[in-house]
Amino acid sequence: MKNLSLLRYTLYLFVLPLVSCSNKDEDASPMSTSHNVAVHVTGENLLPKLGANLQIYATQRRDGVVTSTLIAQKNYTGSIDTTYTLGTLAGMNALHTDAVSVRTLFLGCGAGGYIPPADSKLTASIIVDGKTTMSVTLDQSQKGTYVTNDLFLTGSILQELHKL
Repeated sequence: MKNLSLLRYTLYLFVLPLVSCSNKDEDASPMSTSHNVAVHVTGENLLPKLGANLQIYATQRRDGVVTSTLIAQKNYTGSIDTTYTLGTLAGMNALHTDAVSVRTLFLGCGAGGYIPPADSKLTASIIVDGKTTMSVTLDQSQKGTYVTNDLFLTGSILQELHKL
C-alpha cells in the first residue's frame, strides 16, 4: 500500500506544474503603451558663427539590439520656433522600448573658444502626450543640466518611453 501512495504523490509532482501552466495567458509579450511624441525648438539671435545645430534621433531597443535613426538635422541662424512631430512611439520595458534623443550644438563654441552673446540661446524640449518631459538650453552661461562644453558646446537629452 505504501508503494501505491508514493507512486500517487510522484505523479502529482509531475502533473501539478503542467496544470498550473495551462492557466497562463496565451500572449506573454510585454504590454505596450503608445505615446505621441514631438520636439519643440526655440532659439534667438543665432548668429552664423555660433553654428547652431539640432539633431533628433529615434532609438529602438529590441532584445538588447539598439537601432538609432536620425529623424532630423537642422542648422539655424536668426531665430526659430518650431515643433517637429515624431508621431506615435511605444514604451514597453527595458528590453523592448522606443526612445527619443535630442542633441543641440553650438559648433562654433568649444572649450576656450567663442562665447555666445548674452541674447543668444537655443532650447529643445521633448514633448510626450502634450507635456514637456525634458528640456535643454544652450546660452552664454555654457552650463546647465545636460550641457557639456568640450569640442563643441553641446546639450543632450534622452527620453526612454518605458520610464513614463
